[in-house]
Amino acid sequence: MNKSKILQYLCSNCFLLFIPVMLFDIAFTKYLPEQYLKNIPHIIVPIETIVRLVLIALSTIMTINIQNRKGKIGFGIYITGLIFYFSSYFLLIKYADTDIGKNTILQLSGYWTAAIWLIGIGLVGNRLFVKVPYHYTVYIILSILFGILHTYYGYIIIGIIITKMHCC
Repeated sequence: MNKSKILQYLCSNCFLLFIPVMLFDIAFTKYLPEQYLKNIPHIIVPIETIVRLVLIALSTIMTINIQNRKGKIGFGIYITGLIFYFSSYFLLIKYADTDIGKNTILQLSGYWTAAIWLIGIGLVGNRLFVKVPYHYTVYIILSILFGILHTYYGYIIIGIIITKMHCC
C-alpha cells in the first residue's frame, strides 16, 4: 500500500467519528456525579464491552461516505446524537442535585443517546475499505444492541442509587 492510500485510509475511516466523543468523555466524565463513575460488577458489563469493541473495530474498516443520501442522513443523525449526548452530560453535571437531575430519562440520557450517534456512524460508513460482504444495517443493529445494553447498565446503577437513598 503506498503512502497516499494509507493517508486516504487514515483520513476517511469512521473511527475518526469516535474521536470527538473520546475527547469529550476524557474532558468531562470526571465532572459527572460520583454514582456514574462507579464500576458495578454485573454480567451485562462484559457483553456490553464486547459489543462496544466490535463497533469500534468495525468503524476502523468503514469508510466515511457523505456523498450519498444515506451518508448525508447519517451525518445529520450523528451530529444530532452528539448534541444530545454532550447536552446530557452538561445537564447531569449542572442539575445533579435537583428534581430535574433525578429524572430517570435524564439520568439515563448519557447511556441511550450513544445509540443515536452510533446509528449515524453506521449510515455514514455504509461501505467498507475491505472487500467482504457487508451491509450497513449490521452496524445499526449492533448500535441499537449497544444502546439497550448500555442503558440497562445505567438503569442498574440508578437502581442501586435509588436503593441506597431509600435504605439508609
